[in-house]
Order: sequence, then C-alpha cells, then structure tokens
Amino acid sequence: MRHCAAFVPSSVSPEFWMPCTAPAIGRGLFCVVHRDAVDGAMLGMHAARVMRPRMMIHAKKRCGAKAKIATRNSAARTQYGASCSPRL
Repeated sequence: MRHCAAFVPSSVSPEFWMPCTAPAIGRGLFCVVHRDAVDGAMLGMHAARVMRPRMMIHAKKRCGAKAKIATRNSAARTQYGASCSPRL
C-alpha cells in the first residue's frame, strides 16, 4: 500500500516537514484529506479565472463614475486616479 505524497508540518519544529503517513486512496497520490485540499485549490483557481473577466468589467464601469467625480477638483483626481486600474 502506497503512502500519501503530501507533506505535513512536523510536531517537533515548524521549520521541518514530514511525509504524510496516511495511505493513498485507490490509484491516487494523496490521502483523503490531502485529495480534498487539492480539489478545493483547483476549484478555487478555476473560480478565480472565471470571475476575473467579470471583476474587470465591473471595475471599468465603476472607474467611469469615479472619473466624472474626479474631474471636479485636483484632490479628487489624485485620490481616484490610481484606483481605476483593476487590482487583479
């Protein structure tokens, strides 16, 4: 039986990592806990990739409204001018 391919923090020191001793499930590389973690990370990356274009569209729409307000005075221009670029 193969062991999980993931590493876990050592109980001796936070600087050391030890191999996970749980058995790997089926023909996979990871145990149940680490397989769930990998699945969650992959779904999160996929969601971020899907949501990114929507966030950029909303940021552009909001920047237009801020730009109209920002033209009133120079203080507002400096306050809102840099925030119109999407932070992704």
